[in-house]
Parts: sequence; C-alpha cells; structure tokens
Amino acid sequence: MNNELKIIHLSVCEFFNIDKSDLFKISRKNEIVLPRQFFHYLCRNVIKKITNREIAEYFSEENGRTFGHATIIHSCKVINDYLSYDLKIQEMETLLKLKIESKLGKPLKEIDYTNPLYPVSFVYDRIV
Repeated sequence: MNNELKIIHLSVCEFFNIDKSDLFKISRKNEIVLPRQFFHYLCRNVIKKITNREIAEYFSEENGRTFGHATIIHSCKVINDYLSYDLKIQEMETLLKLKIESKLGKPLKEIDYTNPLYPVSFVYDRIV
C-alpha cells in the first residue's frame, strides 16, 4: 500500500509540475492546494482499502507534518464538488488516473473509458 501511495504522490507531483516536497508545504496557494487535494482524493479513490489515518501517516513519514482526517475528508469533498461541474478538473482526474494506471501496471476499475473526455484527453496529451 505504501508503494501505491508513493506512485500516487509522484504522479500528482509530475502532473502538476511541482517538487515532491511541495505537496507537504503549509501553503494555501492554489498551485499547492489543488495538487494536495487531488492526492488525498486519489488515495481514497484508487486505493480502496486505505483509511484517512494511513494517508495522514504517509504525510507524517514523508515530511514530519501530519494532516488530520478532517483535512483529507474536506479535500475529497472539494474535488468531488469540482468534478460535478468543472470539465477541466474532470479531465485532470482522467489524466491522473491514466498516469497512475500506467505506473501501477494494472487497470483501475474506476476509469470510465466510455467517458467522452477520455479520448479527448488522450489525444490532447499526445499533441501537447
């Protein structure tokens, strides 16, 4: 499970083009907050049997700073809210899940390949 956390951590940092230590910074800048919220969201949605406590422990191991379970719950709620109306966030989620899927070497059941954003994202990623 710790390996999956590291893969999600590195994938989020690569995707948002931030240093891996930036995810743990005490910052409210959107450049840091959004990736951190995506990290929490993806941990809860990709690793089905993980608890908020285990995510918090990972943060503590990596940086010595902990997040409470309320922070993780809030992050998941924020991303879920964005996903309900923001196409850019939906595309980010799809691309991140594809990136994680390729690094894990196994398909994620949550990816809906029939989603109209999947082909667009795939083509867009290859063009840019």
